[in-house]
Amino acid sequence: MPTRSYVNYVSLDPDRPLTVSAQLCMPDEISGKVPAVVIAHGSAGIGSRGPFYAAEINKAGIATLEIDMW
Repeated sequence: MPTRSYVNYVSLDPDRPLTVSAQLCMPDEISGKVPAVVIAHGSAGIGSRGPFYAAEINKAGIATLEIDMW
């Protein structure tokens, strides 16, 4: 099972900084640097597609960052 962390980061816009929340999933049994994919949800918000794709991508040894734009 991938290592799951919840993270927040601040955008780089100096006039209107925005805090964005995300879920970071690191693949199992991998140490050091790994490639990563950003998963963005559709206009209806976070649904079941993001975790489905994240699980398959993580199995391939790739980290995922699923951002919550709402």
